[in-house]
Amino acid sequence: MGKECLPTVGMVLVQLGFAGLNVLSKLALDTGMSPYVLIAYRNLIATVFLAPTAFYFESRRLSPTRLVLVLPLFSFLLGWLSPSQAQTSGLCLSFR
Repeated sequence: MGKECLPTVGMVLVQLGFAGLNVLSKLALDTGMSPYVLIAYRNLIATVFLAPTAFYFESRRLSPTRLVLVLPLFSFLLGWLSPSQAQTSGLCLSFR
């Protein structure tokens, strides 16, 4: 077992993460949490974990002025076009 198994192991771990997320989402929705609150929490947690990493790796390529201008616009577009609302609403409707 070497480097040739690494993509397969990564793919399995990502799928396990998605399965865990769906189970936790279902449990949260079954206890009465609003789907919109769940979406807000998911996006907030993702931002908290991903923003420092993105800032670290991208700060070398972008000037600080450009980063201040581009980052809020990019974040707004990702939030607006995010399919998580449709996914969560569909999950909520499928378990009624």
